Amino acid sequence: MSYSWFSSKLQNLIKSQGISPTVLPIFLVDNTFLYQGTTDNCCVLGYHGAMSSYNGNGKAQVNTYRFASYSVQGVFGANAGDTESYIADIHGLSHEVQEWYDDPFVNKEVDPWLAPTAPQYGCTTDLETGDPVVGYGFKVPMPNEITYHPEDEVHFSWFARESPSRAEQGYFTYLNNFVDVAHGC
Repeated sequence: MSYSWFSSKLQNLIKSQGISPTVLPIFLVDNTFLYQGTTDNCCVLGYHGAMSSYNGNGKAQVNTYRFASYSVQGVFGANAGDTESYIADIHGLSHEVQEWYDDPFVNKEVDPWLAPTAPQYGCTTDLETGDPVVGYGFKVPMPNEITYHPEDEVHFSWFARESPSRAEQGYFTYLNNFVDVAHGC
C-alpha cells in the first residue's frame, strides 16, 4: 500500500474517531506493507507518529500513535547464518514500541549515523533505535506454541559514540550485534 495514502487514512481515522491524546492507539495489520513513492521502495513494516489533536480546547495537545504489520514467517529472508527470519510476527511492532518510547513526537535528532546492517536508511540523524538492527532479534517461545521474534534495539551509547557503552555488560544493542559505536557519514 502507498505510505502517503495509508498515513492520510490513518490520521483521518484518529481525527474522525475523536481519539484522545491520552490514548495511544496501535494499528496492527496482517501481512500488509507500505511503499514510499514507487513499489520498488518497499517495505515499511511500521512507523510511529505524532499529530496535533482536534480535542485541545485551546490547549496544544498531540496525538501519538503506532502502526505495524504482523507478518508470517518466510515473507522476508533470513540473515546469513540464521535458520529463520527474525522479520516475522511482532518484529515490526516491537521495533515501533521501543522507538515510540525513545521519541514519541518523532522530533529528536542525533549525530548522523550509518549502520552496515541497514544500508536502506542511508545517512540519517533520526533517533530510531530499531532502524540500525532491522532483521536482528531473538526468539520468545510461548505456551501457545507460537515463537515470537521481537527485534534487537540499539542503546544510547551507540548513538552517543560512548565507548565503553554505559549499558549492561557494555553492549551497544540488547544482543550485542554491534561491538562498536555508530559511525558518521
